[in-house]
Amino acid sequence: MRTSRRLDQVKPSLTLEFDARAKALKAAGRDVIGLAAGEPDFEPSETVLQAAEEAMRHGGGRYTAVAGTPALRQAAARAIEELTGIRYSSDRIAVSSGAKHSIFNALYALADPGDEVIVPAPYWTSYPEMCLALGIKPVIVPGRADLLPDLDGIRAAINDRTRAIIVNSPGNPTGRVIDRATLEGLAVLMRAWPDLVLISDDIYARLVFPGHRFLNLPMVAPDLVERTILVYGMSKTYCMTGWRIGFAAGPLEIIKQIATVQGHSTSCANSIAQAAACRALDETDENHIARMVTAYRERAGLFLDSFRSIGDLPCPEPQGAFYLFPRVDAWFGARLGDRRIGSALDLAQLLLDEALLGVVPGEAFGAPESIRISYATATDKVREACFRLERFFAALQR
Repeated sequence: MRTSRRLDQVKPSLTLEFDARAKALKAAGRDVIGLAAGEPDFEPSETVLQAAEEAMRHGGGRYTAVAGTPALRQAAARAIEELTGIRYSSDRIAVSSGAKHSIFNALYALADPGDEVIVPAPYWTSYPEMCLALGIKPVIVPGRADLLPDLDGIRAAINDRTRAIIVNSPGNPTGRVIDRATLEGLAVLMRAWPDLVLISDDIYARLVFPGHRFLNLPMVAPDLVERTILVYGMSKTYCMTGWRIGFAAGPLEIIKQIATVQGHSTSCANSIAQAAACRALDETDENHIARMVTAYRERAGLFLDSFRSIGDLPCPEPQGAFYLFPRVDAWFGARLGDRRIGSALDLAQLLLDEALLGVVPGEAFGAPESIRISYATATDKVREACFRLERFFAALQR
């Protein structure tokens, strides 16, 4: 059967692939510890569940406005203002079926086939694939040694076809927080190219470790608020991954275009989930978020201690989110029995087969010398994962 040529270059998600492999082994009775998916092990609050039940029982299961219910758009605007100090009217908010959907819609609204979008690496795995699916050229710009965006590389990559830059902070897969100086440098570049738009993926903005501060472009350069699209979602901070609610905030013209795209694809996001998301935003439990951040930081520390014990696994300390991105290329060429590690992909498969640890190879993120480890899993599982990692690397022959 003939299929669309648009998808010839689009690769399936390695993150989802390795997560599926780990779950298949677990379903077969193997004691697999999943460190592949970015899915919190915490649950939504009871009031969120109650809001969903109330919506189901009182006629809430019907179509809403394409861009979301007025109540949720207002709640999202309030949440953004509390976090950033930036005030958006509710008509500058569009609710979609997850933050991923919001980013896809934004790219659809911003760029034409043949246009370019700059994607600093390491990047979240879906950014370049979304571009390719839309006929947009993703221009990958390798990051600095500290895994933050390289301003010189971005400057060199911008041309008349460039429509947008995508940044993510705290970052997936790195856990790094973009600092003020880097954002100020991005602002200088943006001002030099008046048609350029920044897509700021802020989904982990509330999950920042003590000693660090979340900032985005409009917070350091208010004059660029009309050239920035902010993206948020309910999956990470509010532990509502399967509920599929995300939202974009930006210039009115772009938000209207996003709603137009969505109106001819998915229509509104799930109405029950919208009601629950509204309750979650209106009744944000700061203590619950603080407990999650404390747990994530503790788990990161356990892994970092293991990396130091193993050796040759350099890893910048995470500053937020729930990911570690250690370099593993020092182990390329090592063997376990008759199996040789020639890449991060090989190492990830070997870790799954032999140590029953599900991680994601760095090829998924434009950094083939690394692997991503998600510590959004129970602390006792993290301790066991660390033990298995140390045992696995001790058994390798170099």
